[in-house]
Amino acid sequence: MNTRSSCSSFFISLITSCLISQPLLADQTFGDFIYATNAEGVSIIDFTNSTASKVVIPARIAGKPVIRIHKNAFLNRESVVSVKIPEGVTSIGNSAFSGCNRLTNLTLPSSLTEIGRGSFAGCFSLLSISIPSSVTSLGSAALAGCRRLRSVSLPPGLTSLPADTFFGCDSLEAVDIPQGVTDIGKRAFSGCVKLKTVDIPAGVVKVKDYVFSGCWGLKTITIPDGVIEIKFRALRRQCMTETYSPDRKT
Repeated sequence: MNTRSSCSSFFISLITSCLISQPLLADQTFGDFIYATNAEGVSIIDFTNSTASKVVIPARIAGKPVIRIHKNAFLNRESVVSVKIPEGVTSIGNSAFSGCNRLTNLTLPSSLTEIGRGSFAGCFSLLSISIPSSVTSLGSAALAGCRRLRSVSLPPGLTSLPADTFFGCDSLEAVDIPQGVTDIGKRAFSGCVKLKTVDIPAGVVKVKDYVFSGCWGLKTITIPDGVIEIKFRALRRQCMTETYSPDRKT
């Protein structure tokens, strides 16, 4: 199956769940933002301007700090070109910016600690992303289908590169995997057709299925002695023959 077709199916079938543990109060409006509050602060729930190209998320609303971008808050906002997320935000929810296919400029705060599942999936125009060093949790498929993504900076605090992280990122040529990562999830680099070299750091002990499937340009993989489990299919370079489904176990 064509990698791009697989990616499209992925975005249609993406199913998300809420990262927020505290109950939220009733939705309220501030400019183009719909938000809710709890004891911790403000969560951005939705963005109502369907034509805005530049989005600057406020640091405070109604005297309280904005601390979260809720799941699906900017889902499929195709007019959005730039987003600035303020200091104080600690969490970006599942699929928060998924499908923002014109997004090219993204500013992430140093306060950020978690990026949810599929948060930036399908951001086709995104050329680069620098994930702050404060981030310790990265959801599966966070950057899947970012077809023009050429460079990415991953934070040193990551312990896992989850399933489908760079699925279908067919412009990506190189990635520096942080030393703290201990396992690389299924299909993490699947469909990265321009990926040329990969250095797996010494801390990695598990490399799962189909990690490099469809990586036609891959010439060199450095595997450290410490790897105790590497799935046979991880190094197969055949194209994907299945469509990603978020319901299946990874």
